[in-house]
Amino acid sequence: MKKALLIFIFILPYFVYSVEPSKAFVKLAKIVRSSVVNISTTKTGSSNMIQIFPGYVVPFTAPDMTASGSGFIVDKKGLIITNAHVVRTFDKIQVQFSGDDKNYLAEVLGADSQSDIALIKVNVNKNLKPVILGDSSKLEVGEWVAAIGNPHGYGHTMTKGIISAVKREIDDLNLFPLLQTDASINPGNSGGPLVNLKGEVVGVNQAIVRGATGISFAIPINNVKEVLKDLKSFGFVRRAFIGVHFQADGEKGAVVSYVVPGGPAEKAGLKNQDRIISFAGKEINQARDLPKAVRKAKIGEKTSIKVMRNNRILALGIRPQILKENQTVYQKGQPSDKKGQDIFGQFQLIDPSPAHLKAFGHPGWTKHPIVINLKSNSMAFNFGLRNYDMLFKVDGVVITTVREAKRRIKKGRAYNLQVLRYDHMSDRYSIQFIRVSF
Repeated sequence: MKKALLIFIFILPYFVYSVEPSKAFVKLAKIVRSSVVNISTTKTGSSNMIQIFPGYVVPFTAPDMTASGSGFIVDKKGLIITNAHVVRTFDKIQVQFSGDDKNYLAEVLGADSQSDIALIKVNVNKNLKPVILGDSSKLEVGEWVAAIGNPHGYGHTMTKGIISAVKREIDDLNLFPLLQTDASINPGNSGGPLVNLKGEVVGVNQAIVRGATGISFAIPINNVKEVLKDLKSFGFVRRAFIGVHFQADGEKGAVVSYVVPGGPAEKAGLKNQDRIISFAGKEINQARDLPKAVRKAKIGEKTSIKVMRNNRILALGIRPQILKENQTVYQKGQPSDKKGQDIFGQFQLIDPSPAHLKAFGHPGWTKHPIVINLKSNSMAFNFGLRNYDMLFKVDGVVITTVREAKRRIKKGRAYNLQVLRYDHMSDRYSIQFIRVSF
């Protein structure tokens, strides 16, 4: 017994050292910290006149909105990866490097809300050290990792933990199965790197579970690599689009609920209520499998698709197109060539025809005035309104026509707007709450 105890005592230090080397995280911090940046963002408030009583107006200036996040250098020329939600609604983005108190202005080269990844750039006359991108497919549960970032404004903070789970399916957060870690991640860590003990970035820190301790999520770096090339080249991610909206009914496959007129699916012969059971040779066991399969399709190349119709299996050919709606999100309110009714110089509204709904990426389930020609320097834009949003309510009152909107919105007042924004990947609308002064 004593001999066994002595052996255990002898090997224990070696066991602990091999699991967590005492200097491993010290060395890791020295390797990676200089490649991590703090990001501070500002949305400049706008001045306007607000009516407080009939006939009485007062000047009002909306306060500047500020937030913070993190990022990491991926190129010596100043390219930095962060989360799209860190930078996409702000008009001033500043970056601070480790060991440098100066703030450097950054520009957004591209952003993608679906993957929540953005690429920004700074121009500096200094040597920048890019990170090494690892291989997230090799991660195992229990592996040591560290998160580095700007939590609550405390810049270049490092926390450690393990990979708690891989391939977490959380549809409300992200397109991809996420990494789960118990490394402490807090507001401000978003966009920072999750690194392994080799100093390789294996994930991009993204989200936490409110009210829970030790449950944080990161985007696998392999998925980030997939979108990075398009963000560099085009400023948006080119995704395949087949032109169907679908739903799950508890059975195998995805049931087509709407076929976009003139889209690839209509040209291929798909119809409402078809059950898609295979795409590009991959079985569609659940409805959620379809968008994943479509994303991997080659744009413009004929692809096999199998559907069940009236208890018969039909084999069809379809040519996916680029989902052009992605482009509109990141062109900073580039005006449409359609003309609408002006809303006090901030944007225009149009009563949509079926052709408008198709052109602006709406499925046609509901009809409300659509925002076009939104000015990028307007208060409406600064507070979150976007081109092709549907104006649903003004101060709680449902709006169905432009005429109703113009009758209700008066100059010199602030309003609570509710707009509908359609997400093609989830096939649903979200309601955005925006307060705007006119």
